[in-house]
Amino acid sequence: IYDKKGLNILVLNVKDVCSTTDFFIIAEGTVDRHVKALSDNVISDMEKVGENPLHVEGQRDADWIVIDYSNYIV
Repeated sequence: IYDKKGLNILVLNVKDVCSTTDFFIIAEGTVDRHVKALSDNVISDMEKVGENPLHVEGQRDADWIVIDYSNYIV
């Protein structure tokens, strides 16, 4: 996300307070195309290390996108 100029990147460790995931990774993009590019980059980079998302939501409009990897949600 940082390499693609994502803004306000925040990683929240929620292991002790959430039973569904361990980390939330939150970032902003400047426009919908930027948000889409950020999500595409995350998915591509994670596939390179053998991780595939369980679910991706919001990519069509790209106002917001959620990528669920179970232990971490982007």
